[in-house]
Parts: sequence; C-alpha cells; structure tokens
Amino acid sequence: MLKIQHAPFLVAALCVVAAAGPAPAAEAPPAAPSAADPAAAPAAPAEAERARLQAGLHEHLDRLGRLGLSGVALVGRIGGEVVVEGFGAADHASGRPFTGGTVSTVGSITKQFTAAAILLLAEEGLLATADPLSRHLPGVPADKQGITLHHLLTHTAGFGELGIGDFEELGRDEMVRRALAAELPTAPGETYEYSNVGYGLLGAVIERLTGEEYERFLRRRLFLPAGMYETGYVLPGWEPQRLAQGVRDGEPWGSVAERLPPTGPGWVLKANGGIHSTVYDMFRWMEALAGDRVLSAASRQALFTPYADEGGGESFYGYGWAVGEVEGRRTVQHNGGNGVFFADLHYYPDDRLVTVYFTNVAERGAEAVSQVVDRLAFGEPVPLPPDVVAAEPAALASWEGTYRLAQGGAIAVRAEDGALALAPQGRQAFTAVHGGDAARAEALGAVATVERFIEGWHRGDFTPLWEAYRRETPKERLAQIYGERRAGFEEALGPWQGFEVLGVEPWPEGVAVTVRADFARGARYWRYLWEGGELTGAQLLSELPPPRFHPTRQGAFASYDLRSGRTLVARFEPSEGGARLVLETPAGQVTALRGAGPGS
Repeated sequence: MLKIQHAPFLVAALCVVAAAGPAPAAEAPPAAPSAADPAAAPAAPAEAERARLQAGLHEHLDRLGRLGLSGVALVGRIGGEVVVEGFGAADHASGRPFTGGTVSTVGSITKQFTAAAILLLAEEGLLATADPLSRHLPGVPADKQGITLHHLLTHTAGFGELGIGDFEELGRDEMVRRALAAELPTAPGETYEYSNVGYGLLGAVIERLTGEEYERFLRRRLFLPAGMYETGYVLPGWEPQRLAQGVRDGEPWGSVAERLPPTGPGWVLKANGGIHSTVYDMFRWMEALAGDRVLSAASRQALFTPYADEGGGESFYGYGWAVGEVEGRRTVQHNGGNGVFFADLHYYPDDRLVTVYFTNVAERGAEAVSQVVDRLAFGEPVPLPPDVVAAEPAALASWEGTYRLAQGGAIAVRAEDGALALAPQGRQAFTAVHGGDAARAEALGAVATVERFIEGWHRGDFTPLWEAYRRETPKERLAQIYGERRAGFEEALGPWQGFEVLGVEPWPEGVAVTVRADFARGARYWRYLWEGGELTGAQLLSELPPPRFHPTRQGAFASYDLRSGRTLVARFEPSEGGARLVLETPAGQVTALRGAGPGS
C-alpha cells in the first residue's frame, strides 16, 4: 500500500477543461468535473493553499519532464474542482505535450469497470455474486464447479494466466475453453492469486447475460451515465493525435489503441485490461461512484469491501479495487500497466479526495510519481528532483570510457540522450551507481538471505525462500511458481545458465537486492524488496537499464531515484593521465579512475 504522512489536504480549486474531441451527435458533450451536490461540497479552500498545491505539482513534475519522464497528474475532491498538471511529451518523437486531454490506457483499472457491470446486473436480478460460474457458462469441468463469481471478482478462483500476449486475436469462446481446460494452481477459495483470466471470464458472463458486446454495454450503462465520453477501447473514436505514444528502452513503442483491431481487443485483454481514458474521465468516474448515478450504495459498498488479503495483512482486494489504510486513512486504489504505460487511481473516501496519474514511460520506475502526487495533495513536503540542464554532446562524450574502482569492479560510462549512462561491472560498482546502502543491507541480512534462497532454487530446495517469506506461502506453491517462470524463460531464451547477485539498490523504508538470472540467449532480473528486516516482495524485470546521470546547474551530474526520492551526485574531473569519477553514496565517496583518453 502507498505510505504517506497524515497531513492536512491542500484542496485545489483551479479547474482546467479537458481538450476533448467532439461527442457523438446523440450524446451530450462532456462537462468539466463539478459538484454533484453543490450544497454538500466542501468550503472553498484558501487561495494560498490552492496556489501552493499547483506550484508544487508544477515544479516537481516539470523537473521530472526534464529528466526524460512524461505523463499527467490530477488532484481533485468529489463535489469540487480539480488541478491537472501535464509534463513531458505524450509523443516523444514529435514533442507533443502530455495534457489532461491526452488519451492513454488505464491497464488493469479496467477490472473495476467489469466488477461494476457485474454488480449492475446483480441489481437487476440477472445474477448474484454467490452464483457458481457454471450457472452462467457452459462446460465448466468438475474441478471448477466450486468457483463462484465472487471468487473471480476477488482473484480467489485459483486461475493462473493463459501465457499468451495481450494482442493475440483470441475469441471469447476459445478464451473460455482454454481457461476451463487449464489446471488450477490453487483450489477455488483457497488463496488470493491475481488473475487476468478470472476477469476475462466475468466479461464473458456479461456478454452472455446481456446479449451485448462488452464495450458497448459498458459505454451505454456505465460510461455515458457517468459523463465519460472519452473512455473505451475503440468506440470513442479518438483522433490519433489524442493518443499517448509509449517509449521502451528509449525507442518509440506506439499506443495500445493502435495495436487493437477495429472491433476492439481479443479476449486475452478484454474485460481485464487495456481500456483507454483521460484523467478527467477517471475523475468523473469517481464522482459517479460517490453518488448513485451508476450503482446503488449497496453495490458501491461491495466494490470497496476488503474481501481477500493480498499478502501481509495490509492490503485487501475488493471487487476490482485494492482496499486498505494509509496512516489511518481509508483508501481504495488500483493501478494498471504493461511495462510501457502505467496508470494509477487513488480514492480516499473520508476525504473525498481523488488522485489520478498516467505515464507513457513506465519502464523507468515512473509509477512512483503517483505516490509523490498523493503526498503533495496531503501537504507533505517531497524532496525535489535535481534541476538538470542541457549539455553539448561533445562535452558529454569527453567523459566516456571505463572507470575502475580501487576495491575491484568498474563503471562503463557512455553518453546517451543528453546524459551519461553508468553501467556497473561488479557488486560494489552496482551498489555505488544505484545509490544502494550496502551497510544497511548487510545489517538486515538481506544479501546473505537472497544468496541462500537463490542457491536453494538452483538445487530445487525452496525452504530458504519459504522461510524468507515468513512461511506464509506453501513451499509447493513457491516451487510451482518459480518452476513455471523458469520453464517459460527457457522456452524463450534457451537453457538456464545460473544466477548472480548484482548488488543493492535503494528502496523506500528498506533496501532492494537485485539478482540476474542468465539464460543462453539473454537474462531476466529479480529485485527482492526488504522493509523492516523482512522480505516483503519481489519484482520481475525483463531489462535493467543503467542509471542515467544528467548535467545539473551546479556543474555536476545527478541521477534521481523515483522510488526513494534520493538524488545521487557524480562528479567528473580531469586527473593525471586520464579522468576521475567521484560518486557521493550513502556509504560515502566512491572514486573510480579512467586511463588517458575516452574509452580507456
């Protein structure tokens, strides 16, 4: 769950109207977000507070934009007005800016629309969430007869994933057939296991009950009543210049919408992800949910009820929402992403506060910006990113080369997109360029523990990993998860070669230990997260790009870690016969030397 300090909310009362395309002739044009019940709206905040929030968002996000990130953030209060701040480019090739009117995919936030549609059908008496799946879909085999719609809604049905790409043209009935034929990793109702397949099956139930195509049903019964004319897969018919264009590994990726057939996505994606929207429409959605425009109060309560523990007892899954508390504040939230795009939606019911965040460069950890937006909204000070400037390519190229550390290892420096990329070689170099705290990791026993369970994985012994996870996940389940992942990687990348613990990275309230798994034709990375002396989770990464250090107004170079809010400073200076690199790290200065001339 997101962790922020309990602080007074700075409400923004600057209303910015979305740059929306024309609405269809039969539909009223979307109105700017406004109070559903003006008499119940909170009192207008002081102008100084409004200005402080607006200025804080602008300064922080503008600096992130100059670091190569991009997106848009909205902060608003139900029944009030909103502040929207775009930064960077929605299309990095053309320089088109990201604004409140930019259309981007919301990924798995789609699930709450599917959940709302199911509850709408329950209100009409067409189903009940306690219904077995077999009541609504034919051919459910014996091992899945116990699955209910509630299980599907809460990710407790036991389904895994289909193992095929988002853009495969898979039909509804074939998706259902494959899902029902697959072996269940866990028994229905036994444990929480996030599953896109479960929500795909809910989408199939919606179509079979209504006789209407999934997107059309959502548009007619949910989106248009909420004033969301810009939300859907293909039906809004956005102009191409409205769409955010993704970036991966510094290269153009395009948009999700452009990869869909004219009739919408196949059933790998449909009903569980991939819907597109604007930050304004997402705010309209929350205004609609706060009242009775799309669902009854009972259905709204069902959406936000904490049914299934997501692990650790801090966050629970409702119906398409994660539910928990942040410093004593109730919060419901969900995010979605595909490694290129990312969207985050947070709602604080007691404060009537909504924050929305989109980005098209998610691979660089840009999802952490949503936490910054929340902290600014609640009046908590947030460390500013470094104030970076442009530099001449020749000046950057003069510092290229290999810099060797006295204690072993090296750092390869190359100029890249107006910055210097520092690629570490060896554990000490990795920890230095990432700003990791090796001493803290050692005190927590993090590296030694990771080494033990990685060696155990190599032998097929998952006892060390089971113990590191506080014995909460059965060893058999861990063996199944990691065995399936390894098999999938070997199919794509060839035989597994081994593991290496690369080093330590910073992590909010803890550290991260990063591991590389080597295969014959490539590598995959795991980042194991430690907080409070315990292993709390792991992230699987397909790439681990080297940190970029940008020139600053102070004549140094700086790298900014979005997750921890830390700025790492590097200084390059001539030295006898070559050049010197000095890194300011949590453990003190780290110095590396390059021989005479670039590339030495």
